[in-house]
Amino acid sequence: MTATLASGFPPPPLRTLDLPGPFEIAMYALCIVLGGILAVVVASKLWKSRGETLRT
Repeated sequence: MTATLASGFPPPPLRTLDLPGPFEIAMYALCIVLGGILAVVVASKLWKSRGETLRT
């Protein structure tokens, strides 16, 4: 059932993001990086809401 459902979704039209020069970044890597940044932002807001101070 899962394999049939997953095979029904088409691949994304844009697999990589072309950056200036010879660089490009895969979309899955961009999602992982953005997820990590979002996790840090959410965790720091939660940490501050509990009255803790962030050490740098």
